Amino acid sequence: MIHVEPRTTSLFVTMAKGFAILFMVVAVVVLSLALATEAVAQKILIQEGFEDHPFEEFNGFWDGFLGLEITSDLAKTGKKSLAIFGNTLIDTYSMPIKTDASIISVEFWVYIEDGGRSFSFKIASGDESFDNAGPEIGWDKGFVYFYADDRWQRIGKFETDKWRYVRLVADFDKSVFDFYSGDSKHKTKQKKRIPFRKDAAGPATRIVFHIKTMDAPGYVDSLLVYEGENPIAFAVEPKRK
Repeated sequence: MIHVEPRTTSLFVTMAKGFAILFMVVAVVVLSLALATEAVAQKILIQEGFEDHPFEEFNGFWDGFLGLEITSDLAKTGKKSLAIFGNTLIDTYSMPIKTDASIISVEFWVYIEDGGRSFSFKIASGDESFDNAGPEIGWDKGFVYFYADDRWQRIGKFETDKWRYVRLVADFDKSVFDFYSGDSKHKTKQKKRIPFRKDAAGPATRIVFHIKTMDAPGYVDSLLVYEGENPIAFAVEPKRK
C-alpha cells in the first residue's frame, strides 16, 4: 500500500497570502477615507428647495416684491419653486456666499416660458450684486446665451415650457466656466471653457438673478451651490438648508 504524505503549505507562502490580503484591506480603507474626505471638503454654500420663505436672505426684500415670488403653481421638486417675472426697476436680486475656493459649482432646475427674453443668472466675485466679474448666462426665445466681449453669444438651443436641469462649474482662477444642461442630471450636453463676462476679482461672493427688461417668466427649483467641480450625490432632492 502506497502512503501519500499530506500536502503542506510553506510558512513563506502562508505569510505572503496574509500580507496580500492585509494590503488589499488597507487599500480599500485608505481609498474609502480619501473619498469621504473629498466629499466633506466640498462645502455646500446654498441648498434651497424654496419650500420655506427665503427672502429675508435676498437683500432684505420680501416675497412677491420687485419681481420674484414663491409659488406652488409650478414646481419640479417638492411643492414650491421660485417664480421670476421681472417688470421691475430693480436690476438684480442676489444671495451672498462665503468661500475661498477657486472653483464653484451651481446646479438648479429651470423652467423658461416661451415668448422672449427671460432672466439671466450670474456668479459674481465683486463686492456688489451688480458686479459683472464672473460668468453670466441668460435665456431668450428657445436659446441659452452667455455674455462676454460686450455681447450675448449662443451656447445652444434650450427648450421652453419644460423643466430643464442646469449645472455651471466656474473656475475663478482661470475666469472660465463649463455649462451643462439636459432632461436629467445624468444625461446632459455640455460646453466647456466659456469665458466670464469679466475676469474674476477673486473668489465668488454671491449668486445673482438679473431680472430687469424681462419678457418671459422663469422658474427655479432645487438650487444648489457648492465648492469644487465634482457633483454631489444626494439620496433625496435638496431641501432648504
